[in-house]
Amino acid sequence: MKRRIASVVFGAIVLASGTLVLTGGGGTPASAGNAILKSRFINRISGYIVQDLTQGQTNGSAKPRSAAAGRTASSIVPLTPTLSTTGCSEVSGTNVRVNQDCTNNSVPRYAGRGQAQNETAIAVNPTNPQNLLAGQNDYRRGDGTCGADFSIDGGQHWGNTLLPIGFSVPGFEKQPSARHYWTSSGDPSVAYDTSGAAYYTCGAFDRSYPTNDAAACPNPGGSCASGLFVFRSVDGGASWNFPAGSQAGGGSGQVIVTPGVSGASGQFTLEDKQYMAIDAHPSSAYRDRIYVAWTHYTPCPGTAGKSACETAAVYLSYSFNHGQSFSTPTPISGSSPSLCQVPLNPATAHACDNNSFAQPVVAANGDVYVVFANYNNAVSGNDNHNNVLVVKSTNGAQSFGGPHLVTRFNDLPDCVTYTGGDAFRACVPTAPLSDVSIFRAADYPSAAADPTDPSKIYVTFGSYINPHSNPGNPAGQGHCVPQGLNATTVLNLYNGVGDVNGCNNDILLSTTTDGGTTWSGVSNGLEHATVVSDESGQLADQWWQWAATNSAGQLAVSYYDRKYSGDENNGSNDVSLAASHGAAFNHTRVTSVSNPPATEFPDGPNAYSDFLGDYSGLAVSGTTAYPIWSDTRNGEFYQCYSTTDPLGTCRVTSGSIQGFDEDVFTTHGLALP
Repeated sequence: MKRRIASVVFGAIVLASGTLVLTGGGGTPASAGNAILKSRFINRISGYIVQDLTQGQTNGSAKPRSAAAGRTASSIVPLTPTLSTTGCSEVSGTNVRVNQDCTNNSVPRYAGRGQAQNETAIAVNPTNPQNLLAGQNDYRRGDGTCGADFSIDGGQHWGNTLLPIGFSVPGFEKQPSARHYWTSSGDPSVAYDTSGAAYYTCGAFDRSYPTNDAAACPNPGGSCASGLFVFRSVDGGASWNFPAGSQAGGGSGQVIVTPGVSGASGQFTLEDKQYMAIDAHPSSAYRDRIYVAWTHYTPCPGTAGKSACETAAVYLSYSFNHGQSFSTPTPISGSSPSLCQVPLNPATAHACDNNSFAQPVVAANGDVYVVFANYNNAVSGNDNHNNVLVVKSTNGAQSFGGPHLVTRFNDLPDCVTYTGGDAFRACVPTAPLSDVSIFRAADYPSAAADPTDPSKIYVTFGSYINPHSNPGNPAGQGHCVPQGLNATTVLNLYNGVGDVNGCNNDILLSTTTDGGTTWSGVSNGLEHATVVSDESGQLADQWWQWAATNSAGQLAVSYYDRKYSGDENNGSNDVSLAASHGAAFNHTRVTSVSNPPATEFPDGPNAYSDFLGDYSGLAVSGTTAYPIWSDTRNGEFYQCYSTTDPLGTCRVTSGSIQGFDEDVFTTHGLALP
């Protein structure tokens, strides 16, 4: 019997009485960083946290690139400021560049630092559909921070800022101290309430050795802090409040508080990858209540300093006063003898304590659903499936019922087995196999509620086993067979990965029409599931979907797609949009050009990226859709000194491979297909 332990979390982090303590214990110089790096959850912890840990001092730099190589002629020139928007605008068809920074020049070995934007989110103001709010991990300062963008003309032009998350008050690592300064932040989730106030939740984190040259983070426990903030804007996202810390410490109170736990060597406490939902239903008894859910990594109770036991339960906190304060975080993932046979903590039978990517969604009657990927299921032989579970509250998140099965899913394949790169991560390999597509990726659930039917909830998810890709399909027509797990990386293996018309990932749908008791994904099974994405000619991969509904209850789903222009073969990426029409979906291409393989945050052995973010976003208003994604169409540049041209700008290259930036793009005037 095998069990899935390492899959993918995507992440941010959260506070505890102003902070959460992250520790590796034992007093070792690299305690906090090494505890995370050696964790069984390494493929699931937030990308902006683990980047530096896995690649030492340069965050995954490729071999140093020479200035001479960088002077290879390029037809792409750096973007220049424009008068029509606040920064460097760019429009291509319906595609609009959201981040308005003009792309800093970096040194080659730090490709992406000072440049990249990824991990996107977007929302539409219900009181003014021309007012859009977007968020992304933003690296213009070098390390990740939380970038916010706003539009007041339906996405045609954008303003851009960084959130005020430099420090919080009071300090907590050494008393008395007035402030705590954060080293990095990321993982946005954005939403509006019914008044048109905008909210942005963002995680903050302190890096430790070996990224930070301190032996460990400078607190008495030799550990690192992390926290989750909720910011508020009352001018459409143009400016934001400063949620300095707890109300007791003189702050605004917009900090979610979770208990800090000191672990033994190899253990840590971490709050990761939160998502936010706001009850924006005018007739709901819980109107404007803010819900935030995330994964809480912590040593098993009573085992700190004694064993390597750790758990990953889903926690939730809510605010009923527009974010002025939040409820005490509560574990909500529950237990189930039929669904969670292999708990991480052996002392808690049937606990659903191995989870990732929790997302809350609010039904039309105010009921709260939280969907999440779960890895506590038992498997045997070559089976490597996992489950999507859901819990529900009917009283404004004051309590939740036990978990129900939404669907099974089979995650993306182990990257290093099939590409030779990005060990301990899953990725989306090309067909035929190559080393150009090695950025970390995983399948996750994304839910949306039907505002016209309080009993109907949609959950979209990716799966490597699906109607187009499964053991029952003939060779050359989607034949794909699970082969268990890689014993070292604990990630999925399949026969058919990299075969043309072999394995491929699809976006699937599971729906409940009875308030979450039964789900279509359970009754249909993966090989007969409802497919949201579509194929065209050669089978191609689709991943990183997001779901949204409009006021009429129509479901829309955006996702990365390789069915265009030979993407499946060459590793380029596009984005597609699907819209429901009864039981069927119509589809349209979103990207105006295919995005070349990502190169920022490159993997050590080659010049290609191991981090393009971990997810995407989508908002819908009426019949207009706003998918948002990390885009690589623009060139990446750096200053290349020479005796003849000390101010020269060169294209980042590694040999013959030119570099591409990671920018955030959305659409203007894109109609649902």
